[in-house]
Parts: sequence; structure tokens; C-alpha cells
Amino acid sequence: MSAPHSTESKNADTPHPRDLWLVVSATVLYVIVYFLIAPYTSLPGATVAPLAVLVGWVLKPRYAAFAGVFIIALTFILSLFNNKGDWGAALSLWVGYLIVYGLVVGTSSLRGYIDHVRDQTQTLIRVQSSLLEVNSQLQRERDQLKLQTATLEAAGNAIVITNREGIITWTNPAFTRLTGYTSQEAVGQSLRLLKSNKHNESFYRNLWETILSGQVWEGELINRRKDGSLYNEEQSITPVRNAADEITHFISIKHDITTRKQIEDSLYRQNEYLSSLHQISLDLLNRQEVNTLLQAIVERAASLIHATHSFIFLPEGDSLVLQAATKGFANNLNNREPKPGVGVLGRVWESRQTVVIENYDQWALRDPNYVALGLRAVAGTPIFINKNIAGVLEVARVEEDNHFFTPEETGILIRFASLASLVLDNAQLYDEAQHEIQARKRTEDLLVQSETRFRQIVENASDIIYRTDIEGRFTYVNPPTLHIHGLCQLR
Repeated sequence: MSAPHSTESKNADTPHPRDLWLVVSATVLYVIVYFLIAPYTSLPGATVAPLAVLVGWVLKPRYAAFAGVFIIALTFILSLFNNKGDWGAALSLWVGYLIVYGLVVGTSSLRGYIDHVRDQTQTLIRVQSSLLEVNSQLQRERDQLKLQTATLEAAGNAIVITNREGIITWTNPAFTRLTGYTSQEAVGQSLRLLKSNKHNESFYRNLWETILSGQVWEGELINRRKDGSLYNEEQSITPVRNAADEITHFISIKHDITTRKQIEDSLYRQNEYLSSLHQISLDLLNRQEVNTLLQAIVERAASLIHATHSFIFLPEGDSLVLQAATKGFANNLNNREPKPGVGVLGRVWESRQTVVIENYDQWALRDPNYVALGLRAVAGTPIFINKNIAGVLEVARVEEDNHFFTPEETGILIRFASLASLVLDNAQLYDEAQHEIQARKRTEDLLVQSETRFRQIVENASDIIYRTDIEGRFTYVNPPTLHIHGLCQLR
């Protein structure tokens, strides 16, 4: 700001040609006025003062001083021509000029100061205008930022911003609704906070390699809420770069698809159940063994319900026998438990109702023999044949799953118990039919044997024995009768 002012001051001290013309014009005017007024006064200063003021305003102060000396000398010379020249008059002119010159210089300095203040004021106005423009731009940017922030906070999907290391720096309210963690709880934590251990290390390694290379990652994850429950989410992670094109942050958008996955899973389970029903029906028609069919039921039930173990117990005398089980209990087949059994098995057998235990290790009636297995959730349901309990179907999950059996999963368990009931009922009917067939065959054999013995008795008898129809014709005659009548055979 100082450079323009210095240039302006330098230009102000340089005389303009127009100023020289004004000096010449003022001098000529002064000579004319002097000769017109001089005869009526003995003090030439009366005419000098106005002219000095004029010159002081026209010229700059440094040149006005020379102009004043010139005017005083000119006045003294002119007074000689007018026979009034004396040094006292010239001195009075000099004193008067000093007074006027002081006023002119002061006025000029004041004008220079005013000009300087005006220049500074204009400069300040320009600076203020620039600041106002910058402030207006900043305000617009702040408003835009507030609008964007409000949009992100109002978004229905959960949004998370992390740094390059995966540390959470910002979350929106939808994140709290999805995970149960508030923004204060999540910020500063790693995204591992939501890890469910349902994905292997290869899955996460591929995710990080993708986003660190600058690409967008999209996929589905199973994460864990603050309360420990699992949920499914559809997630996209976008890298954010700075001015140096370096990745500094990641923006993650999470969409809750738990309900959709539950519907898909429900349809899948329903189709699998219908497939199991169809297959078992075919196996029944093909006369598969009962134990083979029951084994297929426990394995398919464990698969669809996502259970670690599955069992079927059937009654035999005063005991309940482990008739079918998944691989973990294959060595325990044919193990016996006294009726009504203990744990979930005993509770189901006694109550004839479905029993679901969420925390088996804390259940007061748990079976001590199964505590070492680390069971987390256990469910059992009765198998009925003609309203009579004919067995128990059980499923169980271990501690690592940390997941209870839902009502939908319990319903699937009950349907598989119905399949087991169908298998057992069919086997019972088949056994009864086989017994009936065998009994009928024994009866037929006895009749044949009885008829054979009767024929032997009749034919060897010495009496006349014969049989006729209602019309009196012989249908049978024993050998003695033929011999007495001399007949060879009955005609």
C-alpha cells in the first residue's frame, strides 16, 4: 500500500505545464491590478496577499515559496516606477507574505493529509469490500457444509467416516439406530468394534486391499450390535483423497438388510423342508431303513436351523435311546437314559411340549453330562404318533455361536419332528402289516395242513364216506366206497 502513495507524492511535487501558465497569467494580472490600485494606497501588500494565496493554491508549497519571493521583488521594482518604492514597504510585503504563505502551506499540508486520509480510507474500503466478499464466500461454504451435514445426519442409511487406519471419526444418527453405539461411544474406536467373527481373515484382507488401492468396495457383512445380536448389512466403502491425491479417509454407507435376509432365509428353509419331505417320502416308498431316514432328518434339521448338534431319542422299555445324531454324537448312538430323562429331553418328555432354553449353562435343570460341551442354546420338541409321544427331537448350539433359537427356527424344528413322526408311523404300520401278513400266512398254512390231515384220515377209513351237492350228485367218494361198489373212480 505504501508504493502507490510514494508515486502519488512524487507526481504531486512535479510541476505540471498547466501550473506554469497559471503563474504567468497571475503575474500579468498582478501587474495590471497593481497599477490600478497603487495610486490609492501606499501599501502594496494589499495586492500581494490575494495573489500569494492564489499562487499557493495553484502551485505546490515548495514552488509557492519561490513565487512569493518573485512577487515581492516585482512589487518593489514596480513601486520604483510609481515613485513609491521603499524598503519598508517591501519588508511589510515580506511579513504579510510570510503570514499568507504560512496559511497556504498549512492549508496545503492539511489538504495533503486529507488526501492521504482519503487514500487510506479508500484502501480500507477496498480491503473491507474484499473481506466482506471473502466472509460472504465463507458463509456460503459454511451454509453448504451445514446443509451437507444435515443431509448426512438425516440419511436413512448408517454413514461412518474413518481415517486411513479405520478409526471412526464421525457417525450419523442412523448408525446409532443400526448398531446401538452412540457417536460418542464410536468415535475414536476401530471398526473392529462391530466385528462378528463370521468372516475369515481372507475376507477382510480382500476388503482392505481394495479400498487402499483407491477402489470402491461393495458387499454384504454380518456384524454385531452393542447388545451382542447379529445383523446383516449391505455396505459400500469409498476412499477420500486430499489435494496431494493421498487417501486420508474412508466413507462407509451401511444399509440394514437383516429383514430381507430373514425373508430369503425363510424361503430357503421352506424350500429345503419341502425338498426333505419329498425325499423322505420317496425313501419311504423305496422301503429305506428307519434309522437311515431318522439320520437324514437330524442332519437336515441341523443344517436348516444352523445348529451345531441334533438328536432323536426313541423309547425302548424304561429307557430313552439315542437313535440318530449328527457327527459330534455319532459315537453315542444307542446310549440309554432312564425315563423321563434329564435336561431338555426329560422336560419335553414330561410336558409333551416344545422347550427352548436360551442360556443352557445357566439353566437350573441342565444335564451335567452336557455341561462340558459348552452348549449355548438348546431346543427340543416331542414326536407324536396318534397323539401319543413316540420320541424327542433336539437341536443345540455351542457358546461360540452366541445366537438363540428364533420362533421361526423353532417352527422348523417342529415340522421336522412331524417328518420323524411320519417315518416312525409308517414304520409302525409296515411292521403291523408284516405281522398281519405273516399271521395270515401261518393261518393259511394251518388250513392246508389241516385239510391234508383230514383227507388222509377219510381216505384211510374203512367206512363208506362220500359228499354230494344239493342236487344229489357225488362230489367226493372215499376209496372204500368205490371198492364196495366195484367202481374204479367217481364219474
